Amino acid sequence: MKKTVLLIAFAFCLFPFQGFSNPATDSTNNKNAFTVSADRTSYQNPLNLSYARKISQKSWLKFGLGFVGDYTKNNPTTSLSFPTSNLYIRTTFLLGIDRYHTIKPNLEIVYGLNLRLISETDFSRVENPGLPIEHQRTTVFDFLYGLGGDLGLYYKISGNFSVGSSINPVILYNVDSSSSNTNRTIRVNLTNVSIIRLRYEL
Repeated sequence: MKKTVLLIAFAFCLFPFQGFSNPATDSTNNKNAFTVSADRTSYQNPLNLSYARKISQKSWLKFGLGFVGDYTKNNPTTSLSFPTSNLYIRTTFLLGIDRYHTIKPNLEIVYGLNLRLISETDFSRVENPGLPIEHQRTTVFDFLYGLGGDLGLYYKISGNFSVGSSINPVILYNVDSSSSNTNRTIRVNLTNVSIIRLRYEL
């Protein structure tokens, strides 16, 4: 874990510098990039879509949207329990800057920072006829915001299409409304991974 943190910190320290790449190999006429990935986290596998606009020779302004949803329904196994159902929806919005450096003719390293805004909604229902309708349904809304990062590699298959992989650490501030007392916590996850990212430029 310490090695991962040090690697991420080192990459971010390089962010302002031109560094190790050859400027001539970074030039391209492509100004727009569309990326799709299915991340793997410790508790979810969201689908992420992003659009990036080139703002300098190596920097891209990125807008992203992530989504994950889950629905479960449990039927009673005894006469003492009641059917329950649960719908979970999580939506992520991000805004950030990525920098790309060519380290070989078809290989690029990417690193960047982004701001994240996340909403989590959990709809639960228990079909207990002994309870009023309003007490059979529960809705919990959580709001998170914080900072995320990218550190990864892309292999350019053609002039427009690339495939890559990245580590995406996040630090989030969470406001939890699931109880009568508002809970505020910090979530830190350094193991978010995009095993495969597909990027198309034009």
